[in-house]
Amino acid sequence: MKKNINEKIYHIEYLGGLQELEHCLESLLNQWERGFSSEISKFTEFDKIISNSNERIYYNKRRILYLPNSYEGLKKVIFDGMKKKSELADENFLKKNLQHKIEMEE
Repeated sequence: MKKNINEKIYHIEYLGGLQELEHCLESLLNQWERGFSSEISKFTEFDKIISNSNERIYYNKRRILYLPNSYEGLKKVIFDGMKKKSELADENFLKKNLQHKIEMEE
């Protein structure tokens, strides 16, 4: 799992299961008060997009890329379940790959 967070993008790549990714997409769509599209469960090798006037989600089997299109300033994007899993994956990765660990100096 990789994550890159900046002011415009919350990007998480899943190396885990497809079911977990579908659940995250369903949760995000529910926040938009939209139904869960049946096509989401029919993943292919091609990227897909879901959008409304303010937001876009790009996804495929292993990746979600969420982009807010807001002119009122960028929204604070929080995916609690995804964030927790991402932090746990980071911890597990660093335990197994100590050479990647960066110690912060005070």
